[in-house]
Amino acid sequence: MIGKDPATVPHLVCLAETLNLPVFDGGATHMNFPYSHRLHQPGRADQRLQHADVILTLESDWPWAPGRHEPHPDATVISVGPDPLFSRYPLRSFQSDISLAGSAALTLQALAQAVRGESLDTARIHERGLAWEAAHAKARAALQAQAEAGRLQTPLAKAWVSACVEQVRNDSTIIINELGLDVSQFGFERPGTYFGAPAPGILGWGLGAALGAKLAAPDKTVIACVGDGSYMFVSPTAAHWVARRMQLPVLFIVWNNARWNAVASATRGLYPDGWTAHLNSYPFSDLSPSLDWELVCQAAGGHGERVEDPAEVPTASERALRVVQQEQRQALLNMVSA
Repeated sequence: MIGKDPATVPHLVCLAETLNLPVFDGGATHMNFPYSHRLHQPGRADQRLQHADVILTLESDWPWAPGRHEPHPDATVISVGPDPLFSRYPLRSFQSDISLAGSAALTLQALAQAVRGESLDTARIHERGLAWEAAHAKARAALQAQAEAGRLQTPLAKAWVSACVEQVRNDSTIIINELGLDVSQFGFERPGTYFGAPAPGILGWGLGAALGAKLAAPDKTVIACVGDGSYMFVSPTAAHWVARRMQLPVLFIVWNNARWNAVASATRGLYPDGWTAHLNSYPFSDLSPSLDWELVCQAAGGHGERVEDPAEVPTASERALRVVQQEQRQALLNMVSA
């Protein structure tokens, strides 16, 4: 993802604005494009691929889901990155009609300069910009409505919890997310403020990444958002001990649905009419009865709370952040869902 080099983001913004191109970065591991920008489109481009005549992928090893959402056969796919064909992968067959190998920042800068030198259909570009600006506003309004719908919903709704965390976050906050919160509810503007789980390995990455981020940026507030399955996978007692030993006040938010939901959802996706779907029972993914994760953090001298009432989410988030920022102690919020 291009956001790992902050200098790349302004060049992508420049190219997008020059041609009024929509930018999709669903599933991103970095902040690649300002979320509030009129051309930013939340989520993946899956439903739009068939209607695109040109597709530009930027350091994306999995740009679409083969067999489900694919580009139109006549579309031109341009791939950009140090290794746009991902030649080290033993198996990869995504279409790439034009492969531009090199720095994404320099490539995007050159592309923006090149198109500005062309004779452009400004009326068509303006019309396209208005359409995608409207699509952006509609998508953001739908996301806000989704969060508001969870305000009184029990068990906790991930959209509501994520929106509450967004309210206490600022540009001095680093969000580490490993299946913990709904990233689309955030409004990231600056590169380096968001890091998602990398493709090579997921379960157990988040806690260690958060501790490393706090070590690297001690003046920043670090919030680690992880699922309960991920939290278990990393040996949480070791992580909390390191936070205490190294004096790393991190806020840990555990999305506790008592299951490895990635396993269950993958099974549903492959076998939507299978017995597991009919019975709503997914072997080897059930983590109930769930433990009181907040007590693990308390055992390491931190602040821990169990949150089940949606009305308590905003105040619990504020209390936990005060502990982290003012008392310089770690904190954990056990967000109980279903």
